[in-house]
Amino acid sequence: MNVSHTLRPVLLAFFLLPLAACSGNADTAQDKAASGLAQASAKIQEASEKVRTEIATGDIDLSSDDPKAPSAVITPKGELLIDGKKVVTTAAQDVLLLEYRGQIEQIAQAGADIGLKAAGVAMAAIGESLKGVLSGASEEDIERAVEAQASGIKAEAKKLCDRLPAFIATQEKLATSLPEFAPYANADMDDVADCRSDIDGASIFSD
Repeated sequence: MNVSHTLRPVLLAFFLLPLAACSGNADTAQDKAASGLAQASAKIQEASEKVRTEIATGDIDLSSDDPKAPSAVITPKGELLIDGKKVVTTAAQDVLLLEYRGQIEQIAQAGADIGLKAAGVAMAAIGESLKGVLSGASEEDIERAVEAQASGIKAEAKKLCDRLPAFIATQEKLATSLPEFAPYANADMDDVADCRSDIDGASIFSD
């Protein structure tokens, strides 16, 4: 599982929201922006609720770099199923499986929270852009004002990256303790760097 992918949909939902509608006729832009943001906000809300439900009550899929590796999941009870069959585990391994699953849940749910906050900030950002268009502000001034609002969301997203080293440490303990899990332990410190790089490179304004 490439953990940085957990964050990417949340980031894209916010930072890649198009602001192109904020140019041209102000009334038309306002209508388009309001409609687009309402739809985006509803989709983010729906996705957030879906993530919360699935992560709390469903199996968590594991992936492997080996294309021949059988499918594997961790159930809500912390059971490891490989190719549909429960792997026999010790009490100590059960603790690690539950800890590992719990960390995935926390990262995913925190990402859902950021998505919801981002939707609100995006609405404010659109409003700022429209206000700038109406007042005759330069594009640079508008971008600075909007990016200032986005910086808070970026800071929160980076906190998700900060959770990854502890997650990787648990993964390594589990892989050492439970050889059957080892093929699915493919997160590493490169994922932490990629996570931070994705966030630093994200922008509200498309090229």
